[in-house]
Amino acid sequence: MIQIHGDYERASVSLGYSSVSGDGDTAVVELAPGLQASNDVSGGERRWLEFGAKLSGVMGLRPLVRVANVTDYPQEFGYHGAPWQGTRRGMWSVDGERWLYFDSTRVVGSTVEMRNNSPFPADTIYVGRGRQMSVSACGRWLERLAAAHPAIVQPAPSAIAFAPGAALAAFPAQQFIAGEFAPQQAGTRTIPATPFYAGQINDTSLTPAGGGPKRVAVLVSGVHAGEDHANYVLQAIIQAALAETPAARTVRREFRIPFYPMWNGPGRAGGGWRGSFTLGVNGEDDANRHCNESGTGLQIVDIPKAAMAIDRAGAPVAWAIDSHGTYGSKWATFVDAGVPSSGAFRAQLAAAFGQQIVDEGDSHPGFVSEYLRSLGASPSITIETGDPSPVTDAEIAAFGVAVVSALAAMTAGAAAPAPAPAPIPAPTPPPAPVSVVTRPTIQVSAADNPRHAKYDGSDLDNLAAMTVLARVRPVAPAGGNGLSYIFGKRAANGQPKRLMVDYANGAARLTFGSATTSALCPWGPVASSARGSVVDGALAMLGATYDGGLTASSIRLIVNTPVAATETTAGAGAVSPDAGSPLTLLNRQELDRAFSGDADWLAQWNRVLSPTEIDAVRTGGPDAVPSGRIVYRQWAAAVPVPVPVLGAISGALTGGMFAATQNADGSWDVTISARVI
Repeated sequence: MIQIHGDYERASVSLGYSSVSGDGDTAVVELAPGLQASNDVSGGERRWLEFGAKLSGVMGLRPLVRVANVTDYPQEFGYHGAPWQGTRRGMWSVDGERWLYFDSTRVVGSTVEMRNNSPFPADTIYVGRGRQMSVSACGRWLERLAAAHPAIVQPAPSAIAFAPGAALAAFPAQQFIAGEFAPQQAGTRTIPATPFYAGQINDTSLTPAGGGPKRVAVLVSGVHAGEDHANYVLQAIIQAALAETPAARTVRREFRIPFYPMWNGPGRAGGGWRGSFTLGVNGEDDANRHCNESGTGLQIVDIPKAAMAIDRAGAPVAWAIDSHGTYGSKWATFVDAGVPSSGAFRAQLAAAFGQQIVDEGDSHPGFVSEYLRSLGASPSITIETGDPSPVTDAEIAAFGVAVVSALAAMTAGAAAPAPAPAPIPAPTPPPAPVSVVTRPTIQVSAADNPRHAKYDGSDLDNLAAMTVLARVRPVAPAGGNGLSYIFGKRAANGQPKRLMVDYANGAARLTFGSATTSALCPWGPVASSARGSVVDGALAMLGATYDGGLTASSIRLIVNTPVAATETTAGAGAVSPDAGSPLTLLNRQELDRAFSGDADWLAQWNRVLSPTEIDAVRTGGPDAVPSGRIVYRQWAAAVPVPVPVLGAISGALTGGMFAATQNADGSWDVTISARVI
């Protein structure tokens, strides 16, 4: 008889709403995940826990495992706020540590159905959305890690200073326990006391290239209770850092690395969604929204920060990685506008890994990574990884190698690694090519303007974030409405995203606008620079960054460098989709708003470039920042545009004379003679 169990560490199943019908291979196991209130991030909404259940009596059987109501709940009862992807497959495990994908997973209506082609090989198995890891499993991994690397992996100083009590006696890796989370109540279920683990990588056989002590770096995972996948990624990073490769030795040579593999022990033990089961002040429950605060009343904030303070011993943090799980992307990081190190890390990671690394946008002020950044960490990165489609253990291991390679490449002194005793280099994935759109362009007839080009492709559609930059010499259009398009992409509601030089009501200005779904404000958000900020006839780099928001503050205008917007319009509704329409350069889709002037090049990125990166493009062209670039067009035979030259002018000054001559590029040579008083 097949039975469902929810009384084990990490379980997240509602037994009262779950059932087993039938027997043998025809049995149907119906799982109902529990619901957990989140009074913080979700505004009091209830979300599913990451379902996890133990089944017994399945030896030699092929039952159908069903998880109901995955797709049809409203947001309040949604599965992590997102539907189950059609490519996602559930997982099962005999021991709760080594996970396999079900042979088949399909969505039928609002229900996910999972089944194996072969019978289960054990009487008891665990099932889950993806790879899961309990607090105890994390401790067992720590024990194995320390046994395999006794000279390099040790308890962190905070663990050495802490003596675990009887309440934690059943947990493994006692020497790595640096704190104790109090028991918590998850509905009718009591979550017993759980440990906070703290280890460190400290290779004393390697001396920093510049002499002196090793710098401190930090690795974190398990901040969000239901993001178990992140733990496996952190393990891969640590394993890669312990390898005898040049990159790993560079990292170990320069850094002592405290690591915290299970930040939120009670949340994980109880099968939580994001936080734990005890609210802080003002109903706070998410450590990744309040880590930079004091007096939260959240043990999952206070205990880790106290341990970290001991482990740093007053030293700044050189760099930090906080590993999280997600449901939408296999590989992603947060890239913060204005923080060059976050974009540089993502570029290094993509080059080392050879796969796309999605940009998750700006960090929240309360992120663990932001707290670590306040301690000096650069880069301080939130990694988001998941399995919307199956991902192998080998891929996760390769990603860990790539993270270490990226950190080594960004490490000062990395050019002179200590010689390794007979190193065994790990296979290095080929560098990722620059993501440049190479599809054939659809050219407008030469009689109209040969510079016009249209691009099609899914990588250009519905961008949540973007940067568009163009080196142009605009001139006032003759007649017409005075709107000179640099870039345009038509949205479904008829309004486009557009970047243009606006001469319509006076001196030239730069305008970027994005369409929304609102009938009341289809043109929000919009931002325009001051009249006269764009100099007629002068060569300049014009552009904008856009983070996908609905206010004008989501837009940053660039006239050589970022400039303030003087006219703005707030958005409403949502950003209108623009899939199915071409990206049009130097015009709009209807080809009736041609750019007036000369064009050198135009490029688009699928992320927000930092001011440092924008300046790099200004001085070195689009090749200076290849990461995230999806369009790059250069007009090799641009037609020069005559610049109106006023000629030489002169006049008298108090105590002297001046003479000025305008050059063909619009610049002026000025001579002043004056009497020194």
